[in-house]
Amino acid sequence: MSGAHTSEKRWYRNQNPNGNEGLSNKVQEISEQVLAALMHGEEAYQEMLELVAFINGTDQDLADQLFLEKWQARKGPGTQAVVEVDVAAGVVSSPVVTEAGSGYISGDAYTLFLITSAGGGDGLAELTYDVVDGSVTNVTVAAGGSTYDNGTGVAVTDFHAPENPVAETQASATELEMVLDAKAAVTSIHELYQALTNQAVAQEDRISDLRRMS
Repeated sequence: MSGAHTSEKRWYRNQNPNGNEGLSNKVQEISEQVLAALMHGEEAYQEMLELVAFINGTDQDLADQLFLEKWQARKGPGTQAVVEVDVAAGVVSSPVVTEAGSGYISGDAYTLFLITSAGGGDGLAELTYDVVDGSVTNVTVAAGGSTYDNGTGVAVTDFHAPENPVAETQASATELEMVLDAKAAVTSIHELYQALTNQAVAQEDRISDLRRMS
């Protein structure tokens, strides 16, 4: 039928001298392909439901499972530790770790002089801290110094950046978007299957979901 002039189209193959495919042959071929695709898609949907039930979590958990080996093999920069202090009468006191950070070299009794924090003061205020599993903890004031700018919850700007790369703990935002696209596409296929089996489905732009995965 394909390529034939309308007047040459016939029910059976080879009913005309040009040997064009018949209407029944074409419709049969397309019907078989559509049925096979929808049945295959429904199988994929059921497998996705099993996976979602197994994960029993969020879409991020699903992405973590599907990209497990990928993100486990990646390493990124550590995160900056954030410590705040109070300054009264120019003297530093009361350090608080607001962000322990990651990627620092583990060890005990590190020292840090406050050269830029709270205006820099006399540069003699000194903190000591430990690093456990790459994170800053146990910060204390070894020397309060003098002439620092008074304030409460003043950020310690002298803390250096972490030295070590840190293993990632989950799938990336891009990987999550990929999983969401696949989930939407296979759900759309399931809904087409539902319509095929005379089940009510909502009106929706399903072709866009499929195109994102094609």
